[in-house]
Amino acid sequence: MAPGPLPHPLLLADIGGTNARFAVVAKPGDPPSPMLRLATRDFIDAESAFSHAITHFGVVPGTLVCASAGPREACQIRLTNADWIVDMAALNARFQCGGVLFNDFEALALALPFLEANALMPIGPWNPMPAGVRVAVGPGTGLGVAALVDAGGHFMPLPSEGAHVGFGPLSRDEERLFRQVERVEGRITAEVLLSGQGLVRLHAARMALKDRGDPYRDAAALTAEALADPKSEAAETIRLFLALLGRFAGDLAITFRAEGGVFIGGGIVPRLMPLLDPQAFRMNFEAKAPVGGLARKCPSAVIRGEAALIGLAAYGAAPTRFVIPDDGRTA
Repeated sequence: MAPGPLPHPLLLADIGGTNARFAVVAKPGDPPSPMLRLATRDFIDAESAFSHAITHFGVVPGTLVCASAGPREACQIRLTNADWIVDMAALNARFQCGGVLFNDFEALALALPFLEANALMPIGPWNPMPAGVRVAVGPGTGLGVAALVDAGGHFMPLPSEGAHVGFGPLSRDEERLFRQVERVEGRITAEVLLSGQGLVRLHAARMALKDRGDPYRDAAALTAEALADPKSEAAETIRLFLALLGRFAGDLAITFRAEGGVFIGGGIVPRLMPLLDPQAFRMNFEAKAPVGGLARKCPSAVIRGEAALIGLAAYGAAPTRFVIPDDGRTA
């Protein structure tokens, strides 16, 4: 990687299964422009969405800096929850510029050292170790997991498919509930429960135990009911969802020894904050015998807003500040 910033202007893209978010950075150190949000389903492929964004901003990009929701293979990502392939070589040929591709939570991890205090909502005491490992996790259309290591003043992101580890019950009540949960390809993983559709699955399982029909088929309607009526069954489902998220976030904390903090991103949790009980969340987060003491050293916070674009902009401004394998992600 040559020293200095990537050629600007940058066209930043954060491509998820539901939304594709774009912004422009005119010169190194500038904040991203006001974000353009597009519905992924409204475009047949990634190239048409990028073309729309370029026309919208009226910019000739010097570099495409892109993050997409799925496992990366060289300069391609096949989205896990949408019928798109983000192919950086094809995009660069189409738009005649350079480009670099990240997993979406890898990009969120890049942003973590650069988030301002007002971008965070701490859950419990906020006392991160400045050089400690940081973890990003968040439910959205799917569930993302990544970590960031401070390697002697340089930041190294660690993308993962941790959302697809098995996730099981811890009590007899949970055993009965989990028997009602819809499996995906024969498994109950963290993402099966801790995602938008996972929220719906969790509610349907609760209602099945009560021999009641489930009126909700999407997370937005369930969330709206829960926020409107904190005593509703929908609100109880949200509270269980947040408790399970606390448990999984604590698992990640001890997996990575995340004394730099566990940061919860994604589009779902910030909307659920009125129903989040910080003490209950931390109780589930820290219940990690025999290493509960380690979990207690790992602070947690929810990220306000869209942070992945901040990470992409930081990388574009100073790529040598990061330790990024040269493994075919550029084109």
